Amino acid sequence: MRDRREVRLLDRSGKPLPVELPLSEDAASKCLVVDMSLSGLGRGDYVIELTAAAGQVTDRGLLAIRIK
Repeated sequence: MRDRREVRLLDRSGKPLPVELPLSEDAASKCLVVDMSLSGLGRGDYVIELTAAAGQVTDRGLLAIRIK
């Protein structure tokens, strides 16, 4: 199994939105980086979902954001 990394933008109910999010890795800090503009999003609650897998291990992180 290959290493896998993916990021998605979800709406408040957890439904994926059709938004392309660029995902890169900062080699110096060994961190994954999502660089996105919030200006295209309307008011509301969103979740950024990041999934990383290596071999049989998968980890998922969620970050909730609110646009006012």
